Amino acid sequence: MFPSEKRSLRRFLAIYILSTLILISVGLSIFYHYEIHRIYDHQYEMLKVKSDIIKSKLHELHANLWGELKYPVIKGIKSAVYDIERNYLIGDFKPKKVEWSRDLWQYEDKIYHRTEVYPYYIGAATIVTAAPIDYRPVYALKTKIAVALFLSLLFAVFIAKWLGKLFLAPVHNTMELIDRFIKDTTHELNTPIST
Repeated sequence: MFPSEKRSLRRFLAIYILSTLILISVGLSIFYHYEIHRIYDHQYEMLKVKSDIIKSKLHELHANLWGELKYPVIKGIKSAVYDIERNYLIGDFKPKKVEWSRDLWQYEDKIYHRTEVYPYYIGAATIVTAAPIDYRPVYALKTKIAVALFLSLLFAVFIAKWLGKLFLAPVHNTMELIDRFIKDTTHELNTPIST
């Protein structure tokens, strides 16, 4: 391969791989943001469902005042009950921060959900539930994206080399023909001159 061909091939490879890497990165970034929202939305939905279970259990307690009153506990979440004036009544934890204007929020490493209770069961007007954020799906997603980026880059390098050689083949053949022509012409001119 001629030095000019090598330079052209290097330039082509750099431009092709860089543009492909940018395009793949944009695509993977969009996919990552979509999947992150989907993961967090799923965790929020699970917390909402568990909040509704606590709400229904409080309704059962309200309907059955003559039996033993036992606070409903659900595995994997913590809950707190507030009255209509936002005073803490009971629960298995007391949140550090309650955002009364929002139904869902995140604080530190937990997600929170606020559920209004109406009609008021046993003085309860609001239930605040919290669950730790499950980062395992996020780490798995990051691993998948890193592997996809690496494999895409390998594939792009392979395709770039193949395309580069394919596009430079006619130039290479033409350069060889010109080189052979010059050598033959020089030989044909040198023979009569030296004679």
